[in-house]
Amino acid sequence: MEQYLRALSTFVKSKWAERILVFGIIPLLVLLAIWLPPISLGNRLFHLDYPLVMPDRGGTLVVPNGASLTVPAQAVAKRTRMRMEAVTRFDLAKAKPDRPEAIALQKIPKEIIPSDIFYRFEILGQPPAKATLRVPVPRGLAATEMLDLYGWDGKEWRWLP
Repeated sequence: MEQYLRALSTFVKSKWAERILVFGIIPLLVLLAIWLPPISLGNRLFHLDYPLVMPDRGGTLVVPNGASLTVPAQAVAKRTRMRMEAVTRFDLAKAKPDRPEAIALQKIPKEIIPSDIFYRFEILGQPPAKATLRVPVPRGLAATEMLDLYGWDGKEWRWLP
């Protein structure tokens, strides 16, 4: 046992141990610290936290309240990262006045009574040529015939058939 301890002590004091530490272990720890939270460089640069929609398979984005966006196969020309997020009207009202969400909230036409939930989509790359959006019916709504879906195009609200 003493022989192993002496060999380990000799190795730790050697130049090779110092080189392994300086050129191997320390850079590896720095890279891991940058890649993992809270910095998450991979997510910041490559948006790895966004679901990937593939041309040959399509994809589905789902939010916790049950809403989903399904992109069929061949609806995107190349790999596209997309994200769907359900946002409450209260959260949108807290946005800074110059943010697109705040501007959209201010420009809702008077004849439209908005739901409490809005859906935000972020697409990195070309938007899909075709997609199916499914949203749950708001609670307490007696007449579903009164429901319509509107989308904000950056300038105005448009009815979505």
